[in-house]
Amino acid sequence: MRFGHFEFTPTLIPTIAAVAAIALTASLGQWQLRRADEKRALQRQYDTVRANPAVILTGQEGDGAKDLQFHRLIAEGEFDATKQIFLDNQVNDERAGYYVFTPMKLGNDRHYVLVNRGWLARGSDYPAPPKVAAPVGVVKLQGYGALPTKRFLELSENTVEGSVWQNITFTRYEHAMGLALLPIILVQTTGNAEGLSPVKEQVEFGISRHQGYAFQWFGLSIAVIAIYLFVNTRYLKK
Repeated sequence: MRFGHFEFTPTLIPTIAAVAAIALTASLGQWQLRRADEKRALQRQYDTVRANPAVILTGQEGDGAKDLQFHRLIAEGEFDATKQIFLDNQVNDERAGYYVFTPMKLGNDRHYVLVNRGWLARGSDYPAPPKVAAPVGVVKLQGYGALPTKRFLELSENTVEGSVWQNITFTRYEHAMGLALLPIILVQTTGNAEGLSPVKEQVEFGISRHQGYAFQWFGLSIAVIAIYLFVNTRYLKK
């Protein structure tokens, strides 16, 4: 194929490789844009619900409790320290530690809400679990709703062992502890005791980061196209 003094002479294998590379980088760019859209929707949800009055958990919310993500929450009940777990590998101010999760029975209801009571640094006896007491009797606390992380990697089928866990899901916890949980985590923000630091609430959803990644992938697509055209085009001497 000739264009004036230039001739474009692509061969099969480089063409297939270029098409594959362009398709891959373009699809990754689109995926990052979709992730940015998801994070933008979360940001809008966060901004909306934070302006609403706090929701009092009663235990009667059922599956609807999962819609309370980011909402300010109030709960009153009793902790069950015998079923407390420690979520490992949580970083706070560049220090590794645990999130302390304790189930709270809501009034006279059979349902429990899992409370993230705060962060605790690893001790000198790590990996032995820390010793953290829970308040006794009826307590009232405030916080906000959160959901467990959906994406995680596990290298072993033995996912639950003792009180120190690497990842948590509602189903996994209910199966291990025999409790009926509301599908929402109450992240406690007031009255944290036993040396626990309140969990820092995330208000930055990384939208610009995903947009930046998308720009990089689309840039690579353009670079592949430019290189492909350059190496397969030659100048015809007069």
